[in-house]
Amino acid sequence: MATIAEFTDPRLVAIYDTMNPYSADAQPGFYSQLAAEVGAASIVDLGCGTGLITCELARQGYQLIGVDPAPAMLDIARRRCSDRVRWIDGDASRLGTPNADLAVMTGHVAQFFITDASWHAALTSLAAALRPGGRLAFESRNPGAREWEDWSRDARWSADDPNAGRVETWTEVHDVRDGIITCTGHYAFAATGEELVSPTKLRFRTERELTQSLADAGFAVEREYGDWDRRPVGPTTRELIVVAATADVERRWTAAMVEVAPIDPAHPHARYCISEYFSELDRRFDTGFDPARSIPASEEELRLPAGLLVVATLRGEPIGSGALKFHDNEPAEIKRMWVAESARGLGLGRRILRELEEHAAKHGARAVRLETNKTLVEAISLYRSAGYREVAPFNDEPYAHHWFEKQIRD
Repeated sequence: MATIAEFTDPRLVAIYDTMNPYSADAQPGFYSQLAAEVGAASIVDLGCGTGLITCELARQGYQLIGVDPAPAMLDIARRRCSDRVRWIDGDASRLGTPNADLAVMTGHVAQFFITDASWHAALTSLAAALRPGGRLAFESRNPGAREWEDWSRDARWSADDPNAGRVETWTEVHDVRDGIITCTGHYAFAATGEELVSPTKLRFRTERELTQSLADAGFAVEREYGDWDRRPVGPTTRELIVVAATADVERRWTAAMVEVAPIDPAHPHARYCISEYFSELDRRFDTGFDPARSIPASEEELRLPAGLLVVATLRGEPIGSGALKFHDNEPAEIKRMWVAESARGLGLGRRILRELEEHAAKHGARAVRLETNKTLVEAISLYRSAGYREVAPFNDEPYAHHWFEKQIRD
């Protein structure tokens, strides 16, 4: 966010509040009411910008931490108010563990986290900054509403800034791909004839992608709204407003009790996991799943030195698995990734991936790759958030093998 001209160019920062007004019954009112509902005393505002909402919440008596990576925006925020606010110049990683009751991301800040890795890093930092049972709330534009289709010079509008005078603005869209909108904001100053531009990218995550990414970071979604009047989320409602809670102490203890270790692929636990893996694929595919049409991974191929298999257990019961096939100087191949429904939300999928990556590196692999199917949207979200890049685009073949790859050592 800090490299975007809208947040760094002093001329654009000076008019930011004029060009981005809030309706009192929209974001400020929603987050204020939410803070009261959850009984918050301390609040983190990530991506606080010029501090409009931060300072409003502070004036209501809450203890605030305002965080933003753009110094020019924070300068305005500091001038706006200082009592009951601790300002942090930086990103979420600077938060530490203040044990806050509520964290918010307003102004569609969530959409500036373009990569799944950066989004996951922000969410995990926020989870660490909240007390057990603390809440996170934010909004993201609903991709189903396709709002970007209305962004053009024909949709320009203007506002009168007290210092800069009349400013006309519009957004030009350049590219729409994989949920990422590449666009440029234009600002034309009538008084000087100057036109400034602010190129940027915005990520439009689906409701399912948001829910999965939150679960991967240790959150459980409590409620969702489609707009600031708290209407339900619909296919084309403007917003995806999410309120999530950090995992309770019991769930954290459960996650800590899970063991992940290599096991012989002929072990009953291994065979159970692989059987459940294929059973889930069979349920997820519209016409069922034929294992004979998948890329093979026999027991011999999952036994050293050809490969290995790890199984996750909780209280001695198998709840997840993952395997590797080694290919000499080629990337190691990840296979049979599965997590039981009862264990989802514990971060187990990411933990198994890390375990497999470490084993692959120990056996000389420089990269790992895996194949998946477009039907498995939660798995795809996990891979992207774990730093895997897509090797080739999806196609419409039911059994198409879509590859992801990740470098694990130089």
